Amino acid sequence: LTMVGPVIDAALAKGANMVTSLQFSASNTEAARREAIAMAIQRARGEAEAAARAAGGTLGGVIEIGIGAYYPQPPRPMMMGVAGGSARAADTPINPGDQTVSVEVNTRWALIPGAR
Repeated sequence: LTMVGPVIDAALAKGANMVTSLQFSASNTEAARREAIAMAIQRARGEAEAAARAAGGTLGGVIEIGIGAYYPQPPRPMMMGVAGGSARAADTPINPGDQTVSVEVNTRWALIPGAR
C-alpha cells in the first residue's frame, strides 16, 4: 500500500491523465461470511420467537434455511485530479478502506400452537 500512491504519482508525472479502477478487496472473506450467516440466523430466530408469542404459541424447530448468494457492491470510482502549474502536487493518498460482507438468510420455523 505504501508504494501505490507514489506509482500513481509517477505515472501522472510522465503524462498519464486518468487513473481508474483502483480497488482493494480481501482475499479471504469466508470466516466473515460464516459469522454473518450465524448472526443472521440468530436474529431470524429472535424475530420468529416474538412472532410465535404474539400468535399465542411457541417456536418449534427450524423447517428450512436458505442462504442467498453473496454479490458484493461494486466499488465506487474515486476521481483524482492533478494540479497544474510548476508547484509539485501533493502525494496521492491511498487508503485501504473497509469491505462489507453481507448475507441473505431466509428461514422457516414450526409454530407450536398454544393451549386453547
